[in-house]
Amino acid sequence: MNSRLFGAIRCRCGFNGVLWSTAVKHINTVKKFGAGLVAAISAPAVMASPSTDWSSLTNAIDFGTLATGLLAAGAALVGVYLTIKGVKIIVGMVRS
Repeated sequence: MNSRLFGAIRCRCGFNGVLWSTAVKHINTVKKFGAGLVAAISAPAVMASPSTDWSSLTNAIDFGTLATGLLAAGAALVGVYLTIKGVKIIVGMVRS
C-alpha cells in the first residue's frame, strides 16, 4: 500500500511498523477471500441461467471486412515503421 497515503492514519492509530504491516497483510487476505467468495457464489447462478440464442444477431455481422481493415491498417503501420528504420540506417551510414 502507498505509505504516503496511509502515513497519517498510521501516526494517528499508533501502530508501529510491524503491527501496521501485519494489519495490511490481514486486510489484503480478507479482500482476496471476499473476492473468491463472491466469485464462488455468483458463478453457479450465472452458469445455471438459461442460455440465450444470439445467432440471429451474430450471423448478421460480417467480420470479414473488419479483419481486412485491421490487417490493412497494421500493414500501413509496418510500412511506415520500416521506412523510418531504413532512413535511420541510411543516415547512419552517410554520417560515418
